Amino acid sequence: MSDTTYLGLPFLEAAQAQKHVTVNEALARLDALVHLAVLSRTLATPPATPAEGDRYLVAASPTGLWSGHASKLAVFLEGAWNIFAPRAGWRCWITDESLLLIHDGVAWSAGTPTELQNLQLLGVNATADVTNKFSVAAAATLFNHAGAGHQIKLNKSAVAQTASLLWQTGFSGRAEIGTTGDDNFHVKVSANGTAWTEALNINRSTGVVSLPQGLSALAAFDAANKGVVPASGGGAQKYLRADASWAVPPDAGGGIPYKTSAARWQTNSATTTTLITLAGAANRIDLAPWICPVDLGIDQVGVLCATAVAAAQGKIVCYSADGDGRPDALLFETAVLDFATAGFKAVTQLQAFTRGTLYWLGLRHSSTATVNAHQPYCSPVLGYPATPTTAANKLLRRTLAFATAAPANWGWTAAEETAANVPAIFMELV
Repeated sequence: MSDTTYLGLPFLEAAQAQKHVTVNEALARLDALVHLAVLSRTLATPPATPAEGDRYLVAASPTGLWSGHASKLAVFLEGAWNIFAPRAGWRCWITDESLLLIHDGVAWSAGTPTELQNLQLLGVNATADVTNKFSVAAAATLFNHAGAGHQIKLNKSAVAQTASLLWQTGFSGRAEIGTTGDDNFHVKVSANGTAWTEALNINRSTGVVSLPQGLSALAAFDAANKGVVPASGGGAQKYLRADASWAVPPDAGGGIPYKTSAARWQTNSATTTTLITLAGAANRIDLAPWICPVDLGIDQVGVLCATAVAAAQGKIVCYSADGDGRPDALLFETAVLDFATAGFKAVTQLQAFTRGTLYWLGLRHSSTATVNAHQPYCSPVLGYPATPTTAANKLLRRTLAFATAAPANWGWTAAEETAANVPAIFMELV
């Protein structure tokens, strides 16, 4: 054997003349292959003016003096290219990419792992343990998107287990949110990490929010404040404003009272005594102004269908008013009301109205079903035609395909004003 097994270094022969030639060749190979680092792995053709000792990994489909030597090491020594075939286990640093490659006997691959699977422990600037198998000590931790959204998922094995986020001070728990002990969503706090107090519970099935400790430290209330009835804490004659202050209900005389026990329905008129009717028309919207007399919240709206029509439907809409008092932005459009049978038709709709504010309430018709309406004297006057008559304009009327969503902004035009009865819109107070 005249060469070494792995690097192909020439041996000295017995009584060999000019031993320095063989030794120098071996040293040159060692210099080229030990602590291997190449300039690049992207060239398929030798550079025009290489420097002594330049090294490259030959790219695919090479040409010229590198032809047939793809993935091999090309080293420029003493004015000529020397080609070395890599062996399994060789490591090579790619200078222009700052990348370490390893040869597996067939091809080069990244010397740093691209996947870490089934690790038992992982600590980043910290020590992981059997409980905290992934541990990070840093000023911040970033979980970024990969082009779209991003979710952090906490999964537990059974309902009675816990999936939560725990906030600690000195490794002692102070706050916790999550599904702790069941599948409801809990918010809990602790002063010492041992005794915990539940502040909020959201039912997993209904979404109902419970406050086990109630509300406290609220501002003092007075008769001028307004709001909605609390579940508890304010007393039978007090209710809670959106700004977290308790208040006494406004006087019910002549206005809209707050809801006490039974459902209380009010309409978009404070003076109606006897309702009349309004005949619908396919794809029509009837919209009329209404000034809210007191601050209130509602959870249902409805109308009385006086005469049913097969397959007839309706929807209630509500718009805010612009600076000129004209309908502006859509506040809500309800789900479909069934006018195929007569009677009161209501649908869930949550909305808050502000005292003294002008709104526009209306009804959309799919067909010719008749609904109850207010007496003409019970609704505001929009104006009179160019030549005044005894019939004042009472509402805005527009044609729009029933299946098409109500416009996000009304876009008032004078041609829509018409003398017609205003549909009676009923609202259930909360």
